[in-house]
Amino acid sequence: MTSTDTPCRLSTQLNRLLVWASVLSSQTMPLSRVVASAIAMGICLLVQQLLKASHPPAAATALLIALGGFKLIPSDMLAIAVGVGLIVLIGEPLRRARVGILFGKKHND
Repeated sequence: MTSTDTPCRLSTQLNRLLVWASVLSSQTMPLSRVVASAIAMGICLLVQQLLKASHPPAAATALLIALGGFKLIPSDMLAIAVGVGLIVLIGEPLRRARVGILFGKKHND
């Protein structure tokens, strides 16, 4: 083994970690994925309770990440951020209009 083999081997090992098979494609669930899913759900539910902001799709996103549906790579993180941004920019004003809250004040009819 030469000194030039070491970076190549390190690169191969890192690629194996980054391209770890998704539970969704491999149809198997190792114990580490079960633990990661439980931790992700626990943190997600705890934060939602502390903020008094129940949002079931947030739990689904946490599970997708924990189960490998999304990887922690820039393109997947950008896709999640864009989706959250669109929900905030479009969904929150619609929700406020539906319940009659305009600019922080209740709308009196």
